[in-house]
Amino acid sequence: VNLVDMAPTEMPFALLTNRIDGYIVAEPFGQLAVKRGAVNLILSKDVVPNHICCLLNYSSELANSKVANQLTKAFKLAANFIEKNHSEAATIGSKILAQDADIINKIIGEKIVSYSDLKINKEDLINLKEFLISQNLANDGLKNLDIDSYLVEQV
Repeated sequence: VNLVDMAPTEMPFALLTNRIDGYIVAEPFGQLAVKRGAVNLILSKDVVPNHICCLLNYSSELANSKVANQLTKAFKLAANFIEKNHSEAATIGSKILAQDADIINKIIGEKIVSYSDLKINKEDLINLKEFLISQNLANDGLKNLDIDSYLVEQV
């Protein structure tokens, strides 16, 4: 296996023009290639159900401010809206992300990604950290990260 560093926006085209044989990426970039004839071999949710994909992070200063609380509430409201209004969320998302609304609707509707549970628990973060370290994918900052001090209870 030869690893190639590539921007997610380039991956579907690179796959479909045979410059690469496969890729791992966040959505919607996986489904962009599927729409054009590629095949999903496996989705991360099928390997580790309810895994942590993305985190909303704040600096220490911002995390302890009123603004963080407001941003977190807005983030949770947006997630709730997405889960309950797939088509409308896909239309809005397509404008924000400059992506195909049908693909975004498929991703939400087929639960390829989910916004229903945004809680992060300590055990999941520890497991993720240990996995990344075991695979030599962690920098010194992650290796030395104190999960307790990292977690800040919001809203």
